[in-house]
Amino acid sequence: LLSADSNKNATIVPSRAGFGKSTWILALLLASCDLNQNMPAFARSLGGLVLVVQKIETLNEILHCIEHYFPDSSSDLVAMLQGWSQSGQQNGFCRNQLVNSFEQCHKQACPYASDCQILQFNQHGDQAYIVGITQARFNLLRRNQHSLDALLKRTTEQGETYRRFIIFDEKFDFAQTATL
Repeated sequence: LLSADSNKNATIVPSRAGFGKSTWILALLLASCDLNQNMPAFARSLGGLVLVVQKIETLNEILHCIEHYFPDSSSDLVAMLQGWSQSGQQNGFCRNQLVNSFEQCHKQACPYASDCQILQFNQHGDQAYIVGITQARFNLLRRNQHSLDALLKRTTEQGETYRRFIIFDEKFDFAQTATL
């Protein structure tokens, strides 16, 4: 990935099911976190990563793994865009038991809004080195170019930069992705 001679074309690394793609992606994410901690200037030059997966449960598993290895700085390293899913409820991302979907969330009237991790993503997501989203959310954002640009943009103390890597895990419709 780092030897790509141009950012004008996507680098696609195909592999059949069961060949360890998810394991290698997790290893890349952990190495990226370590790089961000130990070589921040170089990590800044890479911009960061966007991880696109099928299931929110996968994002939460990756989040827990990064939190395990980087407990003191995981909030600076990674932000996983959460939704109102069973996995999100089990992980305590939305503490309001009356809310089961985005449409049911009334931010201003919710007693838990001030420490809601789902609502805080926009505040934290633009700064995190790694941002994780689901394929469904990626497709929604891609329909609105401004939203996709905002996802790719990263704000640091040194200014704005762009996350240069978008990693898709699991099957994805690459014909539509070619428009990136």
